[in-house]
Amino acid sequence: MRRDLSIQPVLNALFVFETAARELSFTRAADILGMAQPSVSRFIANLESHIGVALFERQHNRITLTDAGVALFKATELGLSHIRAVLDDLTQHTETKRFSIASSHGFAHMWVLPRIEGLRALLPGWEIRLNTSDSPQGYETDEADLVIRFGSGNWPSLTTIPLFTEEVMPVCAPKLLEKHGHQPDDMRPEALTDLPLLVQDHGEYGWLSWADWLAAHDVKHPHLPGPHPVPGYHFILQHATEGKGVALAWRHLIEPYLSNGWLIELPDMRVHTKNGYYATHTIDHPQSAIIGQWLGDCAGT
Repeated sequence: MRRDLSIQPVLNALFVFETAARELSFTRAADILGMAQPSVSRFIANLESHIGVALFERQHNRITLTDAGVALFKATELGLSHIRAVLDDLTQHTETKRFSIASSHGFAHMWVLPRIEGLRALLPGWEIRLNTSDSPQGYETDEADLVIRFGSGNWPSLTTIPLFTEEVMPVCAPKLLEKHGHQPDDMRPEALTDLPLLVQDHGEYGWLSWADWLAAHDVKHPHLPGPHPVPGYHFILQHATEGKGVALAWRHLIEPYLSNGWLIELPDMRVHTKNGYYATHTIDHPQSAIIGQWLGDCAGT
């Protein structure tokens, strides 16, 4: 008998799955969705049963996406983002006040979301929206109230609040060094040519790449790998925590991974550039000025 793969029975499960996949945590997904963690697990189990493939690998207290999970996550993220955008357009006539912040996926996930309660406290009664894209063009034409941009800070038509400059260092899981017989303090830049490197597709953002980092340390790599097949900085970090390679990390975004011991910094290998992250907005937007300045204060600028 042909398996029923119609989408109607799993619409709610797809919504739960997209949140769990984005957070890589059933517990955090439950908090975001306002449901119990067992309910999230049940939704995911029913979805996996319906389509007949595993979407997550369960490893003790951690979960990772399978290849099938990655494929479904990319599809549901794209589809739901379109649905949310249309719903926003259809409900603009309501009295709900909304404030939108646009940024890359990684920046939103690792730096903005941990500060979401502070943002809500600044604008009581407002709904805070995060519009994310892994291409600058994804929000250059976006009507977001505040846009987190990466670059030199030269946007004459916008008000810019500097957050922090680009400061990049290599990080990896302790077990990766143990596997290859290294100690952190013994590492030198040229030693990284013997370790697997996790290369991100930097696209049009202009972030520091492995090629840039190696050049800054005057190191030539005989076989620099191509970009990781799965887009998204948090997937690069997931593979790094699993001991699959060395990742380039942005100091202001990586702190939770270091403080929890999931990753370690390889010492004395940081590279600084003249680029950085900036909160930007149009000159005539008072709420944006408040939020932008608060984010600048959070960043210590």
